[in-house]
Amino acid sequence: MAIQRTAGDKYLVVEWNQVARLETQADDLTFQVILHQNGDITFQYNKLAGTIDQATVGIEDEQGVDGNLVLVNADGLNTTDALHFKYPPKSDRVKIYPMNQGDLISGGVA
Repeated sequence: MAIQRTAGDKYLVVEWNQVARLETQADDLTFQVILHQNGDITFQYNKLAGTIDQATVGIEDEQGVDGNLVLVNADGLNTTDALHFKYPPKSDRVKIYPMNQGDLISGGVA
């Protein structure tokens, strides 16, 4: 996946290099997460050896309320895969809390 970057685009790359899953200690996994200054998040997978049919992949907000799951305890990741989560513009952002935390209001502010 080619991510187009503009001049001045800053980002942080965090890499896990040749790590093993806790349960097996035999798997060899190398992957990265890229945190872009504009709020976008990219996952890049380089090496996925061993048991990878129980992967959970996605992003979640700090409250654990809003997120985007790609895989839940399933097969679907391949070596050289990349996932890019685009940060939505302010007009597209919505957060809905469980019923015991607030009310749903349309066209207003609570």
